[in-house]
Amino acid sequence: MYSVVHFELPFRDRDRAVDFYAKAFGWKATKFGPEMGNYATVETGETDPQTQLPLQPGAINGGLFEKTKKESIPFGCSCRRRYSAGHEGGRRSGRSGDRWDHTG
Repeated sequence: MYSVVHFELPFRDRDRAVDFYAKAFGWKATKFGPEMGNYATVETGETDPQTQLPLQPGAINGGLFEKTKKESIPFGCSCRRRYSAGHEGGRRSGRSGDRWDHTG
């Protein structure tokens, strides 16, 4: 079984989206500038300051990206599947050890 380890949601107005998710779910956002595509990372709960991973088992963090007119999907989600080093299917990253496949 594959686990979701990260999600991404689109926005047309970053400040409005960050404000909405903060008020609705208590998420904390870190905004990046145009050199990073105006991306925002979101913490959905308490996060380890060293690893940036959620402390609550099963919790995941994610990000917000700017939706452009080029995109044909009404929403977005990015999921990654974790492959063991011996797994033969899927695309492989250049990293050794654990392998990740971008599925969204």
